[in-house]
Amino acid sequence: MTRRRAARRGAGARTVLGCAAVTAVTALAGCGVRPQADPVVLDVPTVDGGTRPAPGGERLVLPVYLVRDGRLVAVERGVPAASVQVALDQLTAGPTRQEVDGGVRTALTPQRVAVAVTDPPPPEGSVVLAADRSLDSVPGGDQLLAIGQLVWTVTAMPGVDSVHLAVEGSLVEVPTDAGLDRGPVDRSDYRSIAPLPPSPVPPSPGSASPGGPPTGSATVPGRP
Repeated sequence: MTRRRAARRGAGARTVLGCAAVTAVTALAGCGVRPQADPVVLDVPTVDGGTRPAPGGERLVLPVYLVRDGRLVAVERGVPAASVQVALDQLTAGPTRQEVDGGVRTALTPQRVAVAVTDPPPPEGSVVLAADRSLDSVPGGDQLLAIGQLVWTVTAMPGVDSVHLAVEGSLVEVPTDAGLDRGPVDRSDYRSIAPLPPSPVPPSPGSASPGGPPTGSATVPGRP
């Protein structure tokens, strides 16, 4: 943990910023998602990179993280191919009607969050997510949950351990359990809202183990 925090301070030391970029993000100041003191101006074309097709025509089971009773909760989505961008699109689509009836919701506002390509690129195992200023409209009580949804969903993908967030081309500080942080942030920064461990359910005779993927599907390797 100490090494990761030190790396964050180093990233701030090499930032370059023009006045126009300051103006573009000043509306975020004063809320839980706000510009860094020394924001980094990024070139953020987006990509779908890292798409993993399902083997043999199966559908992949992809976990995304929504909200129930003030904590994150994992739900499954069946997709023909998996990538960080696919996971983000499934997340921002929000809960199904059945999930809503079960008390599940999302803290994110309607928007598209995309994987960004940056120069220089982020460290290995980290991704930069590009959002628009719709993120600024997330109510204060939901900001930690909204960022937690993004972090937990993206880091469920293999090879992704941490996340930076950019809004309109500049890296922003994000809320964590310990306060605002310039990133990268990971699951350990959101322990207060982490999903509760599932209650053990004894399997019925002859049934598959609880929570297993449906027949004809394969689970994306990575964190649950």
